[in-house]
Amino acid sequence: MQKSTLLALIYALFPLLVCTDLALFTFARDWHLRVVVGEDRAIEWLTFSFFLGAALATLALVRNHAARMNRRVLCILLGLSVFYVVCAGEEISWGQRVFGFATPEAIIEHNQQQEFNIHNLRLPVLHPRDIFGLYVYLYGIALPLLIGWRSRSRSLNWQGWVFHPGIAGCFLFAEAVNFGREPFCRFLEGRLEPALQATACNHIEESVEMYWALAALCGSLLLYRFWRESARRPRRL
Repeated sequence: MQKSTLLALIYALFPLLVCTDLALFTFARDWHLRVVVGEDRAIEWLTFSFFLGAALATLALVRNHAARMNRRVLCILLGLSVFYVVCAGEEISWGQRVFGFATPEAIIEHNQQQEFNIHNLRLPVLHPRDIFGLYVYLYGIALPLLIGWRSRSRSLNWQGWVFHPGIAGCFLFAEAVNFGREPFCRFLEGRLEPALQATACNHIEESVEMYWALAALCGSLLLYRFWRESARRPRRL
């Protein structure tokens, strides 16, 4: 499959998910609230699955092509795989509700949800979510656009660890949904019951995380594709 066709399919996934979500909320609301929205439900498990898939794709890339990687690229890709594993684990509080273990007292005191995770910790300076925001804007958007596109025709080195420039559009889509959350929530005022409005707004926030995870998975798969295709060239990256 040509890369342009593959990117078109990737781009189609995001609005398709949005339209499906809205259609279910509109025409099958009870089922949507029971199955899709909230903790341990479809959106959360999709986010977990996408991040885990990104981690596995990156690890498979390293396993199959480590001999052709220089140390910097190898460290970056291994770091990314660890980062995705952490994101996946954090999404489901490291299986706390699945396995039923209690949250340690030291975490309860500082965790907004009183769950076994770090992304809901109350910190005075740098919130864990800010770290993920740096990943989105730097690795998901800035590097693919500013470096990836510029170097496509000049060098293969950047392509070994920077997402394809088209993946920036996936992260930008997630950010557009994120920035549209507040105006949409204001639009819902008076049109939905307060409790349902709060649920819908929280669901949008959870959906943004899912789109981030899907963008990471798509970017990782394209990186894997690049290394597979470049294996025909005896060049060390």
